[in-house]
Amino acid sequence: MTTSTARIPLSFAHLAALEVGPPELIDLVAEAGFASTSLRMIPTVPAGPAYPLDNRAQRRATRNRVTATGVHVLYIEVVSLSQLLDVPTLEPLFEAGADVGATRVLATGDDADFAVVADKLAAVCELGRQFDLAIDVEFMPFRAVRTLADAVDVIDRAGATNAHVLVDALHFYRSNSSLDQLRHLDRRLLGTFQICDGVRNAPVDLAYEARNARLLPGRGELRLIELLNVLPVDLPMGVEVPMALSHPELDLSERLELMLAEARTFMSRTSN
Repeated sequence: MTTSTARIPLSFAHLAALEVGPPELIDLVAEAGFASTSLRMIPTVPAGPAYPLDNRAQRRATRNRVTATGVHVLYIEVVSLSQLLDVPTLEPLFEAGADVGATRVLATGDDADFAVVADKLAAVCELGRQFDLAIDVEFMPFRAVRTLADAVDVIDRAGATNAHVLVDALHFYRSNSSLDQLRHLDRRLLGTFQICDGVRNAPVDLAYEARNARLLPGRGELRLIELLNVLPVDLPMGVEVPMALSHPELDLSERLELMLAEARTFMSRTSN
């Protein structure tokens, strides 16, 4: 990335405020100064928080807040690509997401058989096309599709032009993914990037760290500058740092404001 990095509009990852859903989330994100947000529409664990926007009044209110604030919905989340996924059941969610302005869908690979993951991805991409939605596969070291190489593999197998990779800084380093592979990856395969920081040595429970113990950019020891330097400057960038446990003294609005301020400070420092 270049010196213009510090001026890139930043997106908010809903993971850091799952206690609040749309339309209230849109106002919260706008007040903090983010340009866009994700929406957790599908739970990642049974009975986990999610906001499917299956109520038309709620959807209309969310669309109105998007229009009024200028904060757009970057992507909806999270589709789990596994044998258990019944792709047609996603249609109402995709329709609702597109209705509030979403342009992307976050998906994870959750089947040890990558042929299954690729088949499901191809079907999800086909459904996504009906709503002008791109599908971003996020690799995570505690899921079946755990590395950048794994994500590229299933995308290649799926053969869908609207399938891309979501690169999360924490997952990238915890999965020991290759900077060299990322550097030479076809730009068209890259969808979005999520920035955060972390301690140098990986903890035993990587899922817990990802959901509860990320650090603000520049507060940890991940090689963020090296990662930024191999990413295209125009790649949509989000900030994902849940801080309820690390900063219990702050209310939700204060946490979002701190998250954005620290990300901006880090990006400004690295671009000088």
